[in-house]
Amino acid sequence: MKAPLLPIDELERLDELESFEILDSEAQVEFDQLTELAQKLFNMPIVLVSLIDAERQWFKSKQGLDACETGRDVSFCGHAILGDEIFEIKNSMQDERFADNPLVTGEPKVIYYIGCPLKTPTGYKVGTLCMIDHKPNSLTDEQKHIFQILANQVMSQMILFRQNKHLKYKMDTIAAQYETITENRARLINNARLASLGKMAGGIAHEVNNPLAILKMASRNLLREIDSESPNRDKILKSTKTIDDTVIRINKTIQSLRSLSRQATSDPAVETSLHEIIENTLSVCEEKFKNHQIFFNVKENSNPKVLCRPNEISQVLLNLLNNSYDAVEELEDKWIQIVSSIKEDKVILSVIDSGSGIPKEISDEIMQPFYTTKPIGKGTGLGLSISKNLLETQQGELRIDHNHPNTKFDIVLMLASEK
Repeated sequence: MKAPLLPIDELERLDELESFEILDSEAQVEFDQLTELAQKLFNMPIVLVSLIDAERQWFKSKQGLDACETGRDVSFCGHAILGDEIFEIKNSMQDERFADNPLVTGEPKVIYYIGCPLKTPTGYKVGTLCMIDHKPNSLTDEQKHIFQILANQVMSQMILFRQNKHLKYKMDTIAAQYETITENRARLINNARLASLGKMAGGIAHEVNNPLAILKMASRNLLREIDSESPNRDKILKSTKTIDDTVIRINKTIQSLRSLSRQATSDPAVETSLHEIIENTLSVCEEKFKNHQIFFNVKENSNPKVLCRPNEISQVLLNLLNNSYDAVEELEDKWIQIVSSIKEDKVILSVIDSGSGIPKEISDEIMQPFYTTKPIGKGTGLGLSISKNLLETQQGELRIDHNHPNTKFDIVLMLASEK
């Protein structure tokens, strides 16, 4: 028996074979259909797609054989890949290279062998489409031509297999990158939301401390009246009502804080009162405006219901109010106004401040991530871009009104349909 020689480009050939990532892969109908077709066309008991690894020949597809692989040193295909043409052994019993080969003297009794090299586009022969008979045989030139065509189709399927592998890898990579981007976006939104709340921390302390002072005063008045010789019923009722109203006020502030700090991206859009959104937002920031002598008022022309994720709209509104606070804090004329209006099927919630407006040359850039006109340490530049994105995901818009003499941002929302 003569073992097959190694091709002169063996290392490169093995690298090429490895690039297909096909060795030890599952059986595939695309390859099995080709070997089955060859078996029927040529009436051969065994047809194989054989790939020549470093020390073995492994069968990607097989008809008429149970084994998945055999040693390369006894393989016929190892000889076949040494040339470019079809390799045919009409009777191995009469060929000194194969007469005592264990694949000839034992199972599967390879008496006739024909193999067509599987040549890659770069010229490396990585295996064969081969057929085996248990008796001497031969193919005509026309049959060999058909056999070559089938081998070309096997090679085409291998190329598709590699391309699909690479495509899947790219898709998995893109999916992983998208997941990372989504996670980072959620983290940025959360950080921006918490940053907005943090900027109002001083006002929030007053929102809670002032009611607590009222509670303390009302409870003292109540105790004083109860301990008196002749308690005044009206004064007791007045102090009780003050305590009750103040508890409701504190509870509303706490509920608003919880709502604004919650991640709401996965919430469904619901019909919500615009007035309720404004009230929930102002409960955590209105006091800060008062403490810094910023005149603040709300002008609601109506109280429409909007289709939105209310928590996110409150977060956007809070961000705009923060920006207005920063813009007017050092001005002589300090005021902020919220105005609501309805135009066709849209509700417009405007935040206007005493600033001189946004220059048109930066109006597009200001909506981009990380762009900011604020001094270092005053902001990340993420607020407006995140706000814009949050609105767009629920069929809303964030606009800059350049026709207004002052700084004016419009939150555009979908008007809820009337039932």
